Amino acid sequence: MVGRLACGWLAVALLGGCGGGETEAFPPVDELPSILDPPPVLESASADDWSARRAEIAELLDHYVYGGTPESVPATGTEAAPILDVEGGRYVEVTVRYGPAAAPPIVLGLFLPEGVSRSPVMLALNKCGNHSLTTDPRIPESTAWAAESCADESGETRGARASLFPVARILERGYALATFHESDVDPDDASDRDRSDGIHPHLPVEGDAPWGTLAAWAYGVSRAVDYLESSSLVDGARIATVGHSRRGKVALLAAARDPRIAMAIPHQSGTGGVTLSRSDGGESVMAITLFFPHWFTPGFADFAGEEARLPLDQHFLVAMVAPRPLLAVDGVDDFWADPPGARRSIELADEVWELLGSEGAVELGDGTFDLTADLAWTTRPGEHSMVASDWEIFLDFADAHF
Repeated sequence: MVGRLACGWLAVALLGGCGGGETEAFPPVDELPSILDPPPVLESASADDWSARRAEIAELLDHYVYGGTPESVPATGTEAAPILDVEGGRYVEVTVRYGPAAAPPIVLGLFLPEGVSRSPVMLALNKCGNHSLTTDPRIPESTAWAAESCADESGETRGARASLFPVARILERGYALATFHESDVDPDDASDRDRSDGIHPHLPVEGDAPWGTLAAWAYGVSRAVDYLESSSLVDGARIATVGHSRRGKVALLAAARDPRIAMAIPHQSGTGGVTLSRSDGGESVMAITLFFPHWFTPGFADFAGEEARLPLDQHFLVAMVAPRPLLAVDGVDDFWADPPGARRSIELADEVWELLGSEGAVELGDGTFDLTADLAWTTRPGEHSMVASDWEIFLDFADAHF
């Protein structure tokens, strides 16, 4: 896979210069140098350089990891009537359309706290449909593709994921919850090697780095932001992306790509999320691209067993969120997501927050991080899961900044 890399500090570092031209080819994996330690995000201490460097990092991530995305097609949202009364607040469903007329719309479920004007928003993908977050029979059931694991023991999907999203508590804390079924944008289907379903055929990406499912989901998150930032129902300047596991990867990727997102809270996001690819623990590039090849651009699999040849690492993606607040959360016993690799990634990205005038990560005397700082990492007991109590951590962090 060969592409183009803008002439800049990384082109000089990787290719020895730009040869008098404006661009150089992205080298294939076997021509990239092996760098055992994660490469530094910054090569200089100038904040004036960051905008160009950030753009160059985005190009690298697009080409080698996630794939590119099409030009933004601003979305339009149509609010359904009536607004329903639910426990702790109200619910409205919004049809968000973007791209060609034949493109599948996003059905955005918006839970609004009672008595709060223009509340901040926690924006999250859901796996099984908006109806899976509540037992309320009035919320329409999603018609998009859903995995068999979405059903509970009785075969019912309504309310089956409610334990992961304590809606009433989120509303009680004064936050709106905006959520949509990931399959509205792209089904999580590993057999879709040719990117033929979901939004892919309607918005093709030019070039040699086809966008994967993670990039498609992040694009969908930005289309939800299009609606939220223009809506009078919420405060579009206070949007936090939240997600667990693969959806944690998306919460981070969407915030990195979209500066309108005010905060990112990736939870147990693992490889392809916060965690370094150059790490001795957790899921390897070989494992994740074997089981989930559709998440990434196809060329990412070429780094299986060759992680040291990556011209960047996940702390580059983390750094793209700076200087906005970011909290990464891991489970103490979640070895597959590799908490030490996530912590190291946060530590390596911290210099960008400091460069941009933020105090960044603040490590306390006991080895933990200050969870009111702009950049933080923490753990909680347990393995790989999201539970209602995790939201108290998320909301406390949001309270400190919103």
